[in-house]
Amino acid sequence: MYAIGAGVPRNYGNASSLYRQAALQGNAAAQNNLGAMYDKGAFENGVGILPDFDLAFYWYRKAAEEGNVDGEYNVGRMYDQGLGVQLDYIQAAHWYLKAAQKGHAEAQYNLGLLYDAGRGVPQSHEEAALWYHPAAEQGIAQAQVNLGTLYRNGLGVKRDDVIAYVLWSLAVNAGIFAPTADIEVLDETMTTKQREEAHQIISSWKPGTRLPLRSQTWK
Repeated sequence: MYAIGAGVPRNYGNASSLYRQAALQGNAAAQNNLGAMYDKGAFENGVGILPDFDLAFYWYRKAAEEGNVDGEYNVGRMYDQGLGVQLDYIQAAHWYLKAAQKGHAEAQYNLGLLYDAGRGVPQSHEEAALWYHPAAEQGIAQAQVNLGTLYRNGLGVKRDDVIAYVLWSLAVNAGIFAPTADIEVLDETMTTKQREEAHQIISSWKPGTRLPLRSQTWK
């Protein structure tokens, strides 16, 4: 409450003190929240916490070891970026996987990136697509862009221009840069039935709902 000013005046000093008390008692959510304060910094009117990646990683790791999904994701991110710890893509993949298996959308997307690039894991478009897909379903627009590119080029998945069109269009609708020139090419080359199917999926889809793995009209 103090951290966001919900019902009380925002006070980062009080927030950090309460988080620390709970974190020291083993509360994993408080450990992750305290890590986030050190990660981003939370300082206002002379009180609060200045950024400290070492302490951020320490508290994220505490939360992760308790099975906190946000802590697992954040530990993976710190290893991925070399923040507060030596850069280590193998460890990044390890912790992303833990969070991704629990449905953490950003962890799923970042794990897909590692597989796409072969960082810390064997390079695999199939595994990249496997993890981009649930992230895309949860509304991670960049995952939609990347998965669309795999579908367009038949990398890790069977080529399907209808699904590529759907994914890129959803990303554009979310305000994320997508290959608009390629979208225009697909719009010109798809059949009427393919465009109709694509627009039906686009208009009915909402974040958190299923995205098809294959279209019905692509050859």
